[in-house]
Amino acid sequence: MDLSNPTYVCLDIPEPAHSTIRQLRADLCERLSNFPIEITIAGSSGLGAITA
Repeated sequence: MDLSNPTYVCLDIPEPAHSTIRQLRADLCERLSNFPIEITIAGSSGLGAITA
């Protein structure tokens, strides 16, 4: 596995939560309305990117 670039582990949020989050974003924050509906498992929130 090539980890020379910043690497993160993300999982998609399943339905029905996916649709709920998408609608909330569309209603409340236009900037985030087209962002992926996912949760970051590793590589964010102070942990930083996974490196080799």
